[in-house]
Amino acid sequence: MIFFAADGDRFTISVTDDRAKTRNLRRDPRAALFVPGDDPFTWVGLDGTVELSPVAQAPDDEVVDRLVEYYRRGNGEHEDWAAFRQSMVDDRRLVATFVATSATGILPD
Repeated sequence: MIFFAADGDRFTISVTDDRAKTRNLRRDPRAALFVPGDDPFTWVGLDGTVELSPVAQAPDDEVVDRLVEYYRRGNGEHEDWAAFRQSMVDDRRLVATFVATSATGILPD
């Protein structure tokens, strides 16, 4: 399972640099995203491509700013933004932006 922030046909996802997922997306940016509904009979499957940001290098860089916004959209305010920002650098986090190009699924009436 992954967490994402949706904005139209774009989905923001936080990933780390050393994961297989990130290596695979660098090799081939095509991806699929499954979004479950409120019950087992509703869902959407999206196909698209992923754009990867650079890896976070400093607590005050643009990538970390984007990760702060991503966190705020899903969780609100953090109790220690300085520690959060440093952990994004220490974890070698980056932003993956999934752009949907097609969709299929079952939606409620």
